[in-house]
Amino acid sequence: TSEDTLQTARALSMYCVGLPFFTLVRITVPAFYALKDTRTPALISVLSVALNILFCFQLRGTYGFVGLALAASLAGVANFALLTYLLRSRIDMTGDRDNLIALGKIVAASLVTGVAVWLMKHFLFMQIQQSRLVNLGAVTVMIAVAVAIYLLLCRWLRMEEWTRLADAFMRRFRR
Repeated sequence: TSEDTLQTARALSMYCVGLPFFTLVRITVPAFYALKDTRTPALISVLSVALNILFCFQLRGTYGFVGLALAASLAGVANFALLTYLLRSRIDMTGDRDNLIALGKIVAASLVTGVAVWLMKHFLFMQIQQSRLVNLGAVTVMIAVAVAIYLLLCRWLRMEEWTRLADAFMRRFRR
């Protein structure tokens, strides 16, 4: 039913909060393995499971099943935060400032693009719901506009990766 779909969307939106952190944990753990340390990620993982259980008990009463999804996301955030903190204390992160500046630019461009997509979706799909073909066209236009906005923001923010991509693209088509 439509109510089931709405409830599933609510739970999935809470899982989406943790999705970047689940991915970042999968990237961070091999750094410990490279340092010949398998114990720390395992202990942090056990702690993360314990936090997940604690969060589940705390959030299920207030938020129901959506709280369970949020608990998993919060445990993922804690897992990544602890791993990152411990990793940074063990290795010298030279160039960290440059990476943080680049990350800030990427996040800013992504947020602006996300807001633009949300606005397009909100206004475009509220007006157009005639057929699947028309909706497909609207989604295609939204994607193209979102990519254009993101790339323009990358250029405006003078992101080094954008410069490399643009140079490679121009070299490819000059031939």
